[in-house]
Amino acid sequence: MKYRLLREPKRIHKAFTDKFVQSYSEFVDSHSEWISSLKMEFNEEYYSKMYMWERIIDDAHVISFVDALELLKGKSGEVLFLTEPPNELIGDFSKLNNKNVYAAASTAQELAECIVHEWFTKYELFEQGCYLVDPILPDEVYVFDESLS
Repeated sequence: MKYRLLREPKRIHKAFTDKFVQSYSEFVDSHSEWISSLKMEFNEEYYSKMYMWERIIDDAHVISFVDALELLKGKSGEVLFLTEPPNELIGDFSKLNNKNVYAAASTAQELAECIVHEWFTKYELFEQGCYLVDPILPDEVYVFDESLS
């Protein structure tokens, strides 16, 4: 897959999280029952280490993997994508996902083809008790266009 690393990944990441990810206080307000059931202290440090999809805004339109892939295949032109910023809970398994760079651009078609290839290769290898070594994409990828939609 051909991709272009973006020059201002932190700005793009911030724009994405500002639009789609709950702030710490919003998350605490909307998940107070779950937080009170935890057997450990929930604080901003723990919150910052959660996957972005765990902190997504409540009114986000969540669709299945298959529907998301079909939507991506139907797009023309370039799309942007983010990976999770690395941390000790999530790890750092992607060539794109290092401490400085975690945003890139690709054509929608190439990204869709890469996702399909890696998804099915991972599945086939897993059935054989093996793992895909050195994938291009991490398990969590957030895809959007310039307008953040």
